[in-house]
Amino acid sequence: MNTLWTKLVLVFLLLSPLTCLHNSHGANLAYAQEDADDANKNEGVVDDESDVEVEEEKSGQESTESGQEQEKAEEETGPLIKSSEFAETNILFTNNDVQALPTGTITKCLVGFSNIGELDFVVDTIEGSVRYPADYNYFIQNFTVLSFGRLVKPRELGTFYYAFAPHESLASRPFGLIFTVSYRDSDGNSFQTVLYNDTVTFVEGTTGMDGEIFFMYVFLAACAVLVVLLGRQLIVTRMSKKSAKPTFETGTQNTDVNMEWIPKQNVDIAMGSQSPKRSPRIRKAKAQSG
Repeated sequence: MNTLWTKLVLVFLLLSPLTCLHNSHGANLAYAQEDADDANKNEGVVDDESDVEVEEEKSGQESTESGQEQEKAEEETGPLIKSSEFAETNILFTNNDVQALPTGTITKCLVGFSNIGELDFVVDTIEGSVRYPADYNYFIQNFTVLSFGRLVKPRELGTFYYAFAPHESLASRPFGLIFTVSYRDSDGNSFQTVLYNDTVTFVEGTTGMDGEIFFMYVFLAACAVLVVLLGRQLIVTRMSKKSAKPTFETGTQNTDVNMEWIPKQNVDIAMGSQSPKRSPRIRKAKAQSG
């Protein structure tokens, strides 16, 4: 019995160190896993912070680039020319409705320029253009730039003539229509005033002769002439059939022949009359002479 208890005590003493080693190793593994998780979390935080810094740098670069582009655009276009407060302008479309301008034809307009200031104005140019309605910086068609160089003194009104022709491809669609007048005063200051700026719809022009329409009319005229000729020929053929009569050959007839020297009996026979009756005396005389 004592020997059994002695063996159990020895086994317990042998197993207790192994149990302690196993427990210490498991704790070390747990601490290692926790340390690894903390490191991953810290790395994620660092990565997030670096991403935020990169995005801020990109946004800063984009803003600086956009600012530089705007500055370049302003340098290229230059400062906008303003209108003078001492100039009054108006425009009048004389031959067409401005809201239904025909394409392919010339539209005329009159521009009025009134000088209400104390300085002289010189009207340099008048120009117009068709632009895309969604973006007026996009030009569709530029009209002729007319140069005048006309002096308008204070308290005077100047009238200028301008004509333009929208392209045929602009028909049935709305576009932006802009007209401007450029002028300067006696001090050398340049100005520009917008005469008209609105969205209009162009329509197809009604004047002028198109090549296809011309040849269509020529073809129709040729068809009409052909039908008339065929009808006339048919009528003439039918009338000739109705008026045709059978002809009989009657021989040679001449009313100018002298019939006096021919005996009357022979003439009557030739004309188809019955043979003349002979009297008994004539028969008796012929019989006696025979």
